Amino acid sequence: MIPLISSSVDAPTAIKLQQSAAASSPLEAATDFATHLANAVQAGEKAALAGVNGTMPLNQVVQQVLEAERSLTTLVSVRDKIVSGLLELTRMQV
Repeated sequence: MIPLISSSVDAPTAIKLQQSAAASSPLEAATDFATHLANAVQAGEKAALAGVNGTMPLNQVVQQVLEAERSLTTLVSVRDKIVSGLLELTRMQV
C-alpha cells in the first residue's frame, strides 16, 4: 500500500493512485495521475462555464469546482515534494 502524498489527496484520487501504482510502472502511474488531475481541472472549468450560462445546477457547479481545486492542491503538493527531494539531492556530498 502506498502512503498518501499529502493530506490534501481526496479518497477517490488516493484509490486511483494506489490502483495505478500497483498495476503499472512508476512512469505509467505518474502519467495516469497527471491525466486524472488534468481531467478534473478541465471538468471544473466546464462546470464553471455551464454555471455561468445557467445550464448546470449550482450544487453541481460547486462540487466540480471544489474537485478541481482539490486536484490543483494535490498537484502543487506533489510538485513541492519533488522539488524538496531534488534540493536534498543537491545538498548531498559526493
